[in-house]
Amino acid sequence: MLFDADNRGINNDLKVQFAKEVLEKPVLLDFHGGNWYSEVHTTFTVNGKNQTVILFMELEKDHLGSKWVISRVHADMFDPYFQRDTLRVGKFIHPLSHELDFMNLRKAFANDSVSQFTVKRFVPDHLSLFLYEIKKGNLKFKTVDEVKFHFFQVSGWYFELSEFNRPGYNTGWLISNLVKLNNETEKNLLRKFLYYERK
Repeated sequence: MLFDADNRGINNDLKVQFAKEVLEKPVLLDFHGGNWYSEVHTTFTVNGKNQTVILFMELEKDHLGSKWVISRVHADMFDPYFQRDTLRVGKFIHPLSHELDFMNLRKAFANDSVSQFTVKRFVPDHLSLFLYEIKKGNLKFKTVDEVKFHFFQVSGWYFELSEFNRPGYNTGWLISNLVKLNNETEKNLLRKFLYYERK
């Protein structure tokens, strides 16, 4: 009854294995225990146009209590600005540019694909862009569209909780995704996927 019955993507054997493990060795979810966060889908307006912005919220200790804070942001509207142009060959800052006080930076910054001059491991920080656009007055909050929670607190497992408002008994906050994690590598790959990290 705790699983979304309409989701055929969760294998029944996996549900049984998960239920058996948490019943044989009960696990208490710890509100302040970390390893869980909320994914909040919101709508903002930019130049009068609606844009989806996903806020990742975590609990953070604050004095004698705790508070929800924005830990990450993902917005598709930011992605086009950071796509690395790998098709153009020959665009680079010469390794001896330091001898000319990097005067050739003028050409790099005149280029519409300036991101090709960044380090290969560069990953755009959508949270910084989001805060910048808010402070500039370009982004205006409109509404919250959807909330879900991601849990990594049960050893060897990941599950997602989503709210379903529908008739019948299979309604309310239900497990909408379940993954068996065999090792830390799988856990880290899943985290990256959930955070929309491409690298």
